Amino acid sequence: MSIQKLCDRVASSTLLDDRRNAVRALKSLSKKYRLEVGIQAMEHLIHVLQTDRSDSEIIAYALDTLYNIISNDEEEEIGVSRLMDLLADSREIIRNDGVLLLQALTRSNGAIQKIVAFENAFERLLDIITDEGNSDGGIVVEDCLILLQNLLKNNNSNQNFFKEGSYIQRMKPWFEVADENSGWSAQKVTNLHLMLQLVRVLVSPTNPPGATSSCQKAMFQCGLLQQLCTILMATGIPADILTEVTTGNSVSAGQLLCGGLFSTDSLSNWCAAVALAHALQGNATQKEQLLRVQLATSIGNPPVSLLQQCTNILSQLTGQIAENLGEEEQLVQGLCALLLGISIYFNDNSLENYMKEKLKQLIEKRIGKENFIEKLGFISKHELYSRASQKPQPNFPSPEYMIFDHEFTKLVKELEGVITKAIYKSSEEDKKEEEVKKTLEQHDNIVTHYKNMIREQDLQLEELKQQVSTLKCQNEQLQTAVTQQVSQIQQHKDQYNLLKVQLGKDSHHQGSHSEGAQVNGIQLEEVSRLREEVEELKSHQGLLQSQLAEKDSLIENLKSSQASALNEQASVTASPRDSEQVVELKQELTALKSQLNSQALEITRLKAENHELLQRAEALAKSVPVQGESENVTTAKTTDVEGRLSALLQETKELKNEIKALSEEKTAIKKQLDTSNSTIAILQTEKDKLDLEVTDSKKEQDDLLVLLADQDQKILSLKSKLKNLGHPVEEEDESGDQEDDDDEMDDGDKDQDI
Repeated sequence: MSIQKLCDRVASSTLLDDRRNAVRALKSLSKKYRLEVGIQAMEHLIHVLQTDRSDSEIIAYALDTLYNIISNDEEEEIGVSRLMDLLADSREIIRNDGVLLLQALTRSNGAIQKIVAFENAFERLLDIITDEGNSDGGIVVEDCLILLQNLLKNNNSNQNFFKEGSYIQRMKPWFEVADENSGWSAQKVTNLHLMLQLVRVLVSPTNPPGATSSCQKAMFQCGLLQQLCTILMATGIPADILTEVTTGNSVSAGQLLCGGLFSTDSLSNWCAAVALAHALQGNATQKEQLLRVQLATSIGNPPVSLLQQCTNILSQLTGQIAENLGEEEQLVQGLCALLLGISIYFNDNSLENYMKEKLKQLIEKRIGKENFIEKLGFISKHELYSRASQKPQPNFPSPEYMIFDHEFTKLVKELEGVITKAIYKSSEEDKKEEEVKKTLEQHDNIVTHYKNMIREQDLQLEELKQQVSTLKCQNEQLQTAVTQQVSQIQQHKDQYNLLKVQLGKDSHHQGSHSEGAQVNGIQLEEVSRLREEVEELKSHQGLLQSQLAEKDSLIENLKSSQASALNEQASVTASPRDSEQVVELKQELTALKSQLNSQALEITRLKAENHELLQRAEALAKSVPVQGESENVTTAKTTDVEGRLSALLQETKELKNEIKALSEEKTAIKKQLDTSNSTIAILQTEKDKLDLEVTDSKKEQDDLLVLLADQDQKILSLKSKLKNLGHPVEEEDESGDQEDDDDEMDDGDKDQDI
């Protein structure tokens, strides 16, 4: 049912039940359709409130409907985005109120914190802090820092987003505080306090270890840690005194800690001890260095161990624990019990009078085991202990509350159980534990010994590997040297054999001259054969040139016939014959190309043979021995051989020139063939065009003939109709027309024949 019909029922129905049902239906629709119900049913609902006051049920329905219409939406998809837009508003009052609103929304709602953070809240808040002057800003900077704390505190995803967005680097300018004589304002102190709290939130021990370490690295790399150390050194010291101290002296952090440890001020003692404890936490190197420091109770006394220092005040410790004092001294009794328990648990039995078993017997006689454990439990039951154990950040309203540190509470919690076990253990159990410890130590020593042996063996293995690699390189170098020497020896052997052969030739140079003559005869035969082949190639080339001239004339004839075909359309009918000629020309051209290729191969073969002949001739010239002490006959023979060789060389040069000329002619013939191929292709394309035009003209003539035949049929039918109607028709015109038609038909047939 529509809203309008329900409104009509409320307005016009006379029965109360009908009106009540209609108002109840409007109530159910008002949650989903607030605007429609408000526009159409508002007046009717007010009228119901005025007229039906006696019926509480219909009044309740009407009020619920009005409430649904008037109330705002509980959810808005882009509500947070619109609130974030307030931070970028140019009007400062709206921007500041937007920051306060976001503070209230993000105080204890993790979902809203994530949404606000991913709506670029960090970027906008840091921009506002920078625009307001960082730590020198006003109350707006304080509000932005509180909002940043709400977004980052106990929210690991936002902390990761803050770190990965490189927003930690933008915190460094906050702590660039100049030393001014005028001092700091209260607002600046508040801003810096909140900034330090924000840093503490990012590196809090309650965060995941990986997140804390990554934030610490980022702060160290960007220089934020150095800025914090600078502020730490300047905190609480006037500017003029700080200037004088830092100018003439250089005080290290270790000297400040030692000064605080041995100061008469209890607050300085506590702060220095806590700082030293945090510096030693998780740092094995610093712990070893501190253990090397020797302790002396007073000036002139020899140094003693820490265990001996504790046993020196043993009577005081046991007396303090054994007494039943009031609640104010319970914490002191618990700390004394803790110190005595540490002396028992970590006792290595190095002092004969204060061995572990003797200390336990002393506690059992003077204090009692149950009483000792009860006094030890006073520490964890103290209110200040529970406060310090809850949060890692120190927060004390006054110096009187500065007793426990968070890390100390963790240490007490860890030691309380082991001290209790150590007190209740018997001597036999201690002996068993010591034996187990000794065996474990021996096992550890054996394991470390084997580890050292393995490490040494690894080093030796690496050294051996390096030696092997160097020996391999040397072996390769020696092998290359051996191969070189072998090749040199082989060369020397070849030279030796050559010398022996030459010596043998000296004794038999008569026979060598005869052999030279035979070689020269063979070379002359090859030269004559080459000349004959060159002549054949020349004649064949002339034949090819004549054939090419014929083809050129044929191409000219085709061009002239093509020109005449363009002038007279009828001459195109001879195209089949031309196409046959073109095909024949193409075949001849392919044959000529194949002949040219074969000739090129023949020329290359002749060149190779000529080159071999030249090499033989040169080798023969080198092999002819010339001796100063030979006879006149040998001299004449050598001159004869030299003359023949020079003649052969001259002939080879002439053959080279002829081959070169033949190759040039061959290239020229190839160019001519290429040009003839291109002209033939052009003629073929023009011929195809003319064929298309002829076919088109034939189609047009056929269409005209069909039209004329249709017209003749129409004329004949009209004449027959006129005759039937009794109109006179001239037969001569008909016969003349018929004759004209016959003549036209004859002319068309003649054109087709042509």
